[in-house]
Amino acid sequence: MRKLLLTFATFSLLSSSAIFAQSQIVKGKVVDSNNEGVPGATVKVKGTNITTVTELDGTFSIEVSDPTSVLIFNSQGAGEKSIQASKVNDKSIVMEDQSKEIDGVNVYATKIDKRTYTGSLSEIKAADIEKRPVTNVANALSGAAPGVMVTTGSGQPGSSPDIMLRGQGSLSASSAPLIVLDGAPYSGSLTSINPLDVESMTVLKDATAKAVYGSRAANGVILITTKRGKSDGKPRINFDASVGALARMGREYKRLGIKDYYETAWQGFYNAQLELGVAPEDINSEEFVEFLGGYNAYNVPNAQLIDKATGKINSGATQLYSDDWQKELSRVGIRQNYNISVSNGNADNDYYISIGYTRDQGIVKNSDYNRVTALIKANSKITSWLKTGFKLQAARDNQLFFLGSGTAYVNPFFSAREMGSIYPVYRYDKNGNKMFEADGTTPLYDFGNNNDGNNPGGAQQLRPFGINTNGIAALYYNKPTTLSFTGTGLGFLEATIAKDLTARTNFNVDLYNAEQTQYYNSVYGDAANVGGRGVKTNANNLSWTFNQFLTYRPSTGIFNPETGKHSLAITFGHEAYNLTQRSNELRRTGFVTPTSYELAAAAVGEGSSSYLDQLSLESYFSQLEYNFNKKYYLSASFSRNASSRFAPNKRWGNFGSAGIGWIMSEEKFLKDVSWIDLLKVRGSWGVTGNDAINNLYAYMARYAISANNLNPGVRFANFASPDLVWEGQVDMSVGVDFGFKKNRFTGSLDFYRRGSNQLLFTFPLAESVGSTGFYYNVGATKNTGIELQLSADVVRSQDFTWNVRLNLANNKNQIVSLRDGQDTILGGGTILAVGKAINTWFMPEYAGVNKDGVSTWYKQDGSITTDYRSLTNQDYKMFGSSFRPLEGSITSTWMYKNLDLTVLLQFGLGGKFYDQTYAGLMSGGPDRIGNAIHADMLNSWKQAGDENNPDVVPKFTYGAGGGTYSAALSSRFLVSNSFLNIKNINVGYRFNPKVLKRAGFTNARIYAASDNIFQRAARIGIDPNTSFFGVSSYNYFPYRTFVLGVNLGL
Repeated sequence: MRKLLLTFATFSLLSSSAIFAQSQIVKGKVVDSNNEGVPGATVKVKGTNITTVTELDGTFSIEVSDPTSVLIFNSQGAGEKSIQASKVNDKSIVMEDQSKEIDGVNVYATKIDKRTYTGSLSEIKAADIEKRPVTNVANALSGAAPGVMVTTGSGQPGSSPDIMLRGQGSLSASSAPLIVLDGAPYSGSLTSINPLDVESMTVLKDATAKAVYGSRAANGVILITTKRGKSDGKPRINFDASVGALARMGREYKRLGIKDYYETAWQGFYNAQLELGVAPEDINSEEFVEFLGGYNAYNVPNAQLIDKATGKINSGATQLYSDDWQKELSRVGIRQNYNISVSNGNADNDYYISIGYTRDQGIVKNSDYNRVTALIKANSKITSWLKTGFKLQAARDNQLFFLGSGTAYVNPFFSAREMGSIYPVYRYDKNGNKMFEADGTTPLYDFGNNNDGNNPGGAQQLRPFGINTNGIAALYYNKPTTLSFTGTGLGFLEATIAKDLTARTNFNVDLYNAEQTQYYNSVYGDAANVGGRGVKTNANNLSWTFNQFLTYRPSTGIFNPETGKHSLAITFGHEAYNLTQRSNELRRTGFVTPTSYELAAAAVGEGSSSYLDQLSLESYFSQLEYNFNKKYYLSASFSRNASSRFAPNKRWGNFGSAGIGWIMSEEKFLKDVSWIDLLKVRGSWGVTGNDAINNLYAYMARYAISANNLNPGVRFANFASPDLVWEGQVDMSVGVDFGFKKNRFTGSLDFYRRGSNQLLFTFPLAESVGSTGFYYNVGATKNTGIELQLSADVVRSQDFTWNVRLNLANNKNQIVSLRDGQDTILGGGTILAVGKAINTWFMPEYAGVNKDGVSTWYKQDGSITTDYRSLTNQDYKMFGSSFRPLEGSITSTWMYKNLDLTVLLQFGLGGKFYDQTYAGLMSGGPDRIGNAIHADMLNSWKQAGDENNPDVVPKFTYGAGGGTYSAALSSRFLVSNSFLNIKNINVGYRFNPKVLKRAGFTNARIYAASDNIFQRAARIGIDPNTSFFGVSSYNYFPYRTFVLGVNLGL
């Protein structure tokens, strides 16, 4: 019995030891090709039901019964990978995207690999784009890469900003980069691209890619790649929804309220009367109110409004109304954004389908934007030698905006800002009660022409500023809309026609069709005298691009990838591009009722017109790429391009580029340096061409058809420029790419010189000649600069990471030469001067206020004058350029377990901004009667000695003598163009993949995001990013966005 028990105990001990020896916990991390953790990947023990899911940082742990067990890894887009458990523990499992063989960013059929690319490249990924609550992909570029400048544009919901890379390279030709969408040049609006459909945006800034794309790429290239299906074994459904609010970002200019306005206007009136020789005792309050159009906002008679002894409002007066034009104009808008997509794929086939809806209720009343987008994309490897694919992309936009721009009274941004605060938006009766239409609910708007005497003060009212207009009423009574459709179709066919020889052809079509309706109401405003006016415009743009490539990649002999150290690819290609623009316009007046907007409801035909324009481009090109031992890289390209913008004998231009790269970290002397992951030196040189002037027929003399007493007539329009040739641009760039400490620190440093010659320029002419100018090749400019891009994981641990990215760009612009040896060409407030930057300010130098309170300016000899009209160009001085020498951004991302937070700061230092809006608000003279007045006018000169106050401004007067030129063009209104913007904050929570797996979800994230949170500039009211040229305007206000959203994956 004792032996039996001993035998049993020994057997049990050995058995349990064997069991515990075979069962073990395997730990590891699943990462992608960029060494970033992959959350939600499935890890399964083959032949069992034992499964786990990776954490947010890609880590996992799983129990196996035998170290020889096989683990099966599966992640979205990367398919499956099987590895023996004993080879996994505490190691990283790299999951490569199996769709890469078909996918990737292409430059004319050649895939871009940042590690081997010889040019300058910046990439903005989908994860970065999705953190920005933007409806236009261009806005996601702002602050995302060095050397990329993005304006706020008009700000109107549905509008597109302007983009510039590495400074302005032209004078009259476009400085916008070429947009390439899914490998084909794109002619449509960026507004029509759903940001949530974008996989990446790649910015190419130097000659390596630009020379291949030819004329359209003279200002750089932005490659936009939309999403596609990824290898996952089953369809993936992704849903994103966000709802939020839009509000004005910056504050309005400080303008005087009603009380201060009356008292300051009294000073202007009093001084103007003295200039006319009126005795002080004869200047009275009743005439003052009449001078302002009969508007009295207080409950006292007009003759008692101003206390002449003090120049102040009657102390016993009570204010009857206080309409604020800015508040009446603005509102808090609502944004709604919904997107759903379905995708799947494997190594041979993939598809991606999405539908999106966006609605922006603008921050200005009656300015709305609705967009519906759709994308269908499919690729297939039909056989081992044949691939094909297609894409259909469409957007339907409906934009409600406002009529007028600039200084038109129907532009609400002009009228609301420039309207004096004493003038109400609505009608008020004698007792100060708001008046209404017959329905008792609709308020009566004040159009500045009230003859019934039923108003405060009881006098006839004739508003001096904008009589018979009301910019707020126009938002409701007028109906301006644009309904547009944008469609893009792309198809390709790629065949291996022989060993190592591949042929590919792409055909792309871009279609834009827009119907714009402009209805000017028949009751009030500009068209009331003709019974209302309707304008219908239909624009149709159709462009197509057809290209063909032949690529040879030898794989035998020294080019055998398994035995040789050489790699070579040679591509030959041809591309044809055609653009056809059609437009029709109809105008009618005399509408039957104010609620009918279609032209059939109007009785009188006012006019009609139509036009057809065409542009053709053609290019032949070749490209060579070579590398030795995956360390030394060489690229070269040549293209011959033609543009129909030039005369037949001037149409063709030859362009080319060359680039080299050396991956030093692969050399023996650095190979064993463990902390260096990548160290690459690269350089490129190239010549490109630019033809993008705003005239498709500049080489021809043109004439316009006009009516001459009901007979057709011809009048001269512009001179011919038959000798006009391509604007040439020469780019040179040297850069370093690096990655250290397992890519904990990565970055790029670039030095560049971008020269332009044979500049396309609209040479100004006197209007008496019959044409305002003609095109001419005038000279040369250059842009030199440094760009730095850094990324550092300040903290990198299992639960917490902190990454900081820094972008810096320094650019210096200079004009090298001008036409026929000229040193200068004058513009309105600017000058083109050899040795100076484009858009250099040129104006009189302000000398301050003299003892009489009058503005003074310096003359060339150093003397000071009060006579602005005596100043000549010789007295003017240069005051720097609008362009900032330093642009940059800092992005900081914190991730703690399931929580993430990203903050983006954007800044610019230097440059000069001319605040012409402020100048207007500080102006006097008879033309400013009734206009708004800036609060700084409270510091105006009033008595001798005030000129010694450093903050004093000139005496305020409505008189033609001292007031007319008090705010004329001068350095007084130049301020710094620097700014600081808290551009974006995004905070999100990602749910645990293990919990989601049980609920049937692959991923789920809730988030809050805000854009344009805060901006600091030189003066309250200005937006330095409204344009590249540093001038204030009357555009849509830049707005702040705040959204709450959820992203779900099935």
